Amino acid sequence: MILNEGPGRFIVIEGLDGAGTTTQARLLHDHLLKATGMAYLTQEPSRGPAGAQIRSILTRRLKADRQTLALLFATDRLDHLYCRNNGIAHRLAGGWHVVCDRYYLSSLAYQSLDVERRWIYQLNYLCIRPDLTIFLDVPVETCMQRITASRGFHYELFENSEALRMVAGRYQEVMEGLRPFSENVQVVKGDLPIERVWGFVSKRVEPLLGVDWLPSQKQQELLRSNKLMSVFKDLAAERENLFLLSIRSINSGYQALFAHAERERPIPVNFYTTGKILTQGPLDYQLKLKEIVREVRIKMYGRPWA
Repeated sequence: MILNEGPGRFIVIEGLDGAGTTTQARLLHDHLLKATGMAYLTQEPSRGPAGAQIRSILTRRLKADRQTLALLFATDRLDHLYCRNNGIAHRLAGGWHVVCDRYYLSSLAYQSLDVERRWIYQLNYLCIRPDLTIFLDVPVETCMQRITASRGFHYELFENSEALRMVAGRYQEVMEGLRPFSENVQVVKGDLPIERVWGFVSKRVEPLLGVDWLPSQKQQELLRSNKLMSVFKDLAAERENLFLLSIRSINSGYQALFAHAERERPIPVNFYTTGKILTQGPLDYQLKLKEIVREVRIKMYGRPWA
């Protein structure tokens, strides 16, 4: 496997069908987006051409032998990774944090029911290794109950108790086999209420992202101060006469409301689809805003830039 050399983090959520990977991946993406402004959610099978064929096979609209299915998953994964315009590698290199609902652990667990696992490793050796893989550990019975509740009795290819029990065993073997090779796989108990599972997931992710994840208590107090009532998310840059602010907001609205340090008068701002903020009003407002932001950055980061 290839190490992720991009500034963005690559995080994968894994588990049996019905384990809740899609829900937790979405929650993680939403929180990353709020915290950093640079998050991308994706899934496997992907929405690419090979992914479409895989979905048709899984839903039994197409027939294929298991070797062909394993090849399709590997093809879809490489296209998913290295597609020139919107592949995972491109996004990671651009600083995006990528959250993927399933990845090569799924292939190593599911496809190894019928195909030699060593061959599946070989098919995936050009894949980028995730910075973190979180496996949601959910009993097979609970997974089947969730699948039935969500889709009735329209089961996909591997959605039966016997197959899932075998897949669960394969997952354990694969995770144990990958740990000596620096694969960062962490197990989270997934048969709890969604909020509690998310709490465990976020604790696993926090060390990976460090200071970019959530503001500290001192940062929260500073952000609540009358000097800077609220700030917008991850928009750091200075271009010509535009001043773009980069401090993570702690409120859910992410409103760009800046207060004059002395008069507490709001500085009007306009938002553009590119994410730029153009401060309007008298020049002294703009200069004062820069002074406020500089002071806040020094306190938060120890330097006048984010």
